[in-house]
Amino acid sequence: MDFMSELTQRLKNSIAIKSVALAIVLLAVVQQSRVALGADPDRRGVAPIVPIKAEAFPLQNVRLLEGPFQHAMELDRAYLLSLDPDRLLYSFRVNAGLPTTAKPYGGWMTPGRASCAEFVGHYLSACAMMYASTGDQRLKENVNQVVTGFGQCQEKLGTGYLHTKPDNFTTRGEAPLGLWYQIHKIMAGLMDMYVYCDNQQALQIAQRLGDWTKRGTDKFNDDRMQKMLEIEHGGMNEALVNLYALTGEAKYLRLAFRFNHTEVIGAASNLQDNLTGKHSNTQIPKFVGTAREYELSGEDWL
Repeated sequence: MDFMSELTQRLKNSIAIKSVALAIVLLAVVQQSRVALGADPDRRGVAPIVPIKAEAFPLQNVRLLEGPFQHAMELDRAYLLSLDPDRLLYSFRVNAGLPTTAKPYGGWMTPGRASCAEFVGHYLSACAMMYASTGDQRLKENVNQVVTGFGQCQEKLGTGYLHTKPDNFTTRGEAPLGLWYQIHKIMAGLMDMYVYCDNQQALQIAQRLGDWTKRGTDKFNDDRMQKMLEIEHGGMNEALVNLYALTGEAKYLRLAFRFNHTEVIGAASNLQDNLTGKHSNTQIPKFVGTAREYELSGEDWL
């Protein structure tokens, strides 16, 4: 029995219907991760060790016909094209000490909000996938501008760090609410840019951010790492193992293992259901990352 089947069976046997629902979502999201990083052999540094029985069609090979789904996609495309790359980069440039004359967005992009960073990460992923789905060069041009801006900010900061807020993690060991959640979204967006838009700089930026993560967490023992992971950290394990998949550099795989949250993943693997009262959006990425680790390494991390 492969890892995904075993995990699904264990969750199903652990009494709560919510665990079965989580497993179903997990299977779908892992498949999307697989599509993003495995469809093009030229974009894959590491092939899965665990045999893959079925894969979705690459986005580049699918076009929607007229109907409600195409209509929804076109609304999404119009929204993405309405966003200004310079305005999206505002808080990143300010944090890096770079000049900008752009007018910042409000809402989730209001300067000072941590969500500025995650929003732009999601934007990169959305535009990259929409470009793959439509071939619209305008989308590619806009996100290439953002990646160029990211590179300038990262170079100015000089440590590999990339965010809209100062780096208190490597200086004081502080991981405030949302830090890793946002780093995950940035890294995921950069890797999607590499896979779907052939942006080589995006992968380089993601690697530097991964190296910054490793230098900071190398100072933490395992107990301190697990304490830090009690705060929502998105899918950092997935981001790092996908970085390993694209680069073949084993340091990212080992680092991904360090971001596995034992309280949740360990309990599920031991047939313990401790998901009651836990935020679903916080837990699902942890399972996605662990499944991806097994798929690429064949290792039992426990």
